[in-house]
Amino acid sequence: MAFDYTIEYIPRRMKELGYGTDYHLRIKYLSLAPSEVRNVEAYNQLLILVEVGNNAKIESEMGTFDYTDINLRENQFEHTGLITVTNKSVDIVNIQYIQVIPKIKSNASDK
Repeated sequence: MAFDYTIEYIPRRMKELGYGTDYHLRIKYLSLAPSEVRNVEAYNQLLILVEVGNNAKIESEMGTFDYTDINLRENQFEHTGLITVTNKSVDIVNIQYIQVIPKIKSNASDK
């Protein structure tokens, strides 16, 4: 997903989820060694894929992203929960994503 489009998409998506503008953004970049498998914990967060290197597979409860799987009819750019990132290559694979973290509302002002 193009970076510019992602930046436009996030406010609409967070509004749909009921957060309005109460969230933080972090731009992240992963570099995976050959055949590396890494778990990313993103519970109560969204990870929006921006740029994914060839031979990378990203799986979560939202779905799968894997351009190399010819049987996969849909690639999911939005992920949450426990995310498994796999480098299916003998080369280094890079992945850029935006992490969207909803702000936790505090009841401290109610006391």
